[in-house]
Amino acid sequence: MRTFALSLAIIILMLTSASVFSQTKVGYVDSKKIVEVIPETRDAKARLDRIVTEWQSDLTKLQDSLRLKKR
Repeated sequence: MRTFALSLAIIILMLTSASVFSQTKVGYVDSKKIVEVIPETRDAKARLDRIVTEWQSDLTKLQDSLRLKKR
């Protein structure tokens, strides 16, 4: 009986100590500030904007072509 009580106490101690160490940590990154401060990110954003503009133009052309083929 004594070993059972000791085993139970050890298990309870292990379970409670594990919950203390498993705390959730949350962080926040301000990506707008990073983009504003680092010049490489501004260049990358400009390149990305150009690519998006090209893709939107291509998409518009394809949509127009599809509309003409449907008629």
